[in-house]
Amino acid sequence: MSKRLFRRKNVSLPMADGAPAVLSMHFEVSIPEFKGDRWEETARAYYRMYAVALVEALAEHAPGALFDAVFGEMAYRKASPFRIPEKHVTDVVGG
Repeated sequence: MSKRLFRRKNVSLPMADGAPAVLSMHFEVSIPEFKGDRWEETARAYYRMYAVALVEALAEHAPGALFDAVFGEMAYRKASPFRIPEKHVTDVVGG
């Protein structure tokens, strides 16, 4: 049995000239129930397929600077729980 996931998000953003722009994203995904001996591999491949499709859509339709900024923001958010406060770094290296 699979679950259906529907998400729609519209974000109003100002353009460089001050004119309003709308960034619209719509996700409609069927999420299967992963079972069996190799369920982890199957799940990983499934979500990778969606990740590749999303990246291809951004690369094809978004300006290059936006693509770079999205990548940077995602990397920052993924890494942020693992940041070491600067105070601890200076304590260890003797700064």
